[in-house]
Amino acid sequence: HEADLSIAYQIAGILRRWRDAQPEKRLPELVADLEGVATGRRSLPIRALTDFGYEPQPGRITLTTQHSAKGLEWDAVFLVGIDGFWIPGSLDAPFLGVHDFLGGDPTAEASAQLRYLMEGDAGIYDGRSATESAHIDIISERLRLLYVGITRAKRYLHLSRSRATRQYSKDRDTEPATVMGVLYKYLKNSNR
Repeated sequence: HEADLSIAYQIAGILRRWRDAQPEKRLPELVADLEGVATGRRSLPIRALTDFGYEPQPGRITLTTQHSAKGLEWDAVFLVGIDGFWIPGSLDAPFLGVHDFLGGDPTAEASAQLRYLMEGDAGIYDGRSATESAHIDIISERLRLLYVGITRAKRYLHLSRSRATRQYSKDRDTEPATVMGVLYKYLKNSNR
């Protein structure tokens, strides 16, 4: 499909610019940068499907990310993996993309220190560490993406979660996302 090919070319161009800006980086480091995109710590300036004139077609299934679904609508939307590991209910909860065995988020801590040295402001929320501030930003972005996903449904919305996930070669139970309970109560009360 032309839109998929265009997005692939955009990603390749971004990776080329990342490599050109930091020629000492090797493939594993570029892959780590892309993992940052996958976990929400970093974003790519990729144009949405609507920028290519994409229109959902009746009777066809479209598999897309919440990022690229912006501006589009479908009769039925299925959002998967909406669990407490993706959207934790507290800063102490385990969290997709965070290596808790490190005792914090080294990237967030280093970024805050560099930002403070360069701009005089570490970009940290009052009373919070750089790790906690980064987690707040990630959770906020994931909640925003959940909102985008929910609002893509015209008639039917199905939200699901995983009961377990695999992390560091171990199975780990996942709790429902706290926001799901809040959403359920809201919907239950609004239908009275």
